[in-house]
Amino acid sequence: MRTIPRRAIVFAPALAALLLLAGCSGTPTTPDSSGAGVPSGNAGFQAARDAYDLKLAQCLRDAGFDVKDPAPGQGITEDIPGLNDAAGPCMAELGDPPRPDAQVDETEFFTTMLGWADCLRGRGLEVVDPQLGEAFVLPAEATDEDVAACIPPV
Repeated sequence: MRTIPRRAIVFAPALAALLLLAGCSGTPTTPDSSGAGVPSGNAGFQAARDAYDLKLAQCLRDAGFDVKDPAPGQGITEDIPGLNDAAGPCMAELGDPPRPDAQVDETEFFTTMLGWADCLRGRGLEVVDPQLGEAFVLPAEATDEDVAACIPPV
């Protein structure tokens, strides 16, 4: 059974958006203001997400964490104590991560995150209530078993 790495939970809204990409294919272009084709769809989203991840990595380095520039399509993979806590202020500074053309219903996803929190509490963990429009923060003491039991794989 695949599980979501703990460090990925901070980026849960973006992960949910990736679920919507499963049915997407091709890379259509749409004209920009100059009339030139601009990639849209998965490739355009991925390029924007990769750029965002590079900025996030730099912000985390500025905050004192030894974070490498992420490989394209990989995101930040380091599992460093305190990294999730530092990611919140960095994401607030950078703004929301890019989303694919298909938008995630934030209210529906918020309800999903509330379910995750309830499940983790049922396993004896202290969980901060998620807030609408914000990332879900997984408690540092959560085990892989807790994650597998409460958060379905992507």
